[in-house]
Amino acid sequence: MERKELVAYAAGLIDGEGCLSIRRNLNGKSKYFSFTIIVCMKEREPLERLQTLWGGSIGKIFRKPIHGGETRVFHRWVIATKSAHIALQEMYPYLIGKRQEADVAIAFAEDIIKHNGFRYQKSKAGVQKLPESVIKHREELFHQLSELKRIKYQRIAPATTESRNLVYDEDATV
Repeated sequence: MERKELVAYAAGLIDGEGCLSIRRNLNGKSKYFSFTIIVCMKEREPLERLQTLWGGSIGKIFRKPIHGGETRVFHRWVIATKSAHIALQEMYPYLIGKRQEADVAIAFAEDIIKHNGFRYQKSKAGVQKLPESVIKHREELFHQLSELKRIKYQRIAPATTESRNLVYDEDATV
């Protein structure tokens, strides 16, 4: 397959199985935001194709069924901010279901790149805390993405959702 075809295939995986996530960590005095793309599935090979395109890591998730039975193994590909930004920009023309989420995620990643940091910005003057306006902007993007997900899953989610018992075990990066 040519790269263009692989990227279109990847966009389909992201649309169907992927999660675009802005996380925030309210650690003491500073707020820390990060962005990841995560795809989780039973087969590892499609995730290896994503890893070949943009890097990232592939790990395993062991899911214990709620009502007994054997533990099932899933594979999880994770890619973070700068690499995720590159991947989303390349996949963007092919995204359908997650296009609005991608708009917010790209804006977030571009903010990280623009200010050269997650908690602090590096400049010629040295390392400085991010201005409050930047933190506020990231907080707004975090809430925008959360709201898009809430609206989307409110339309398709059943009335009750059972919790899942997940245990994470990361493989080494290939």
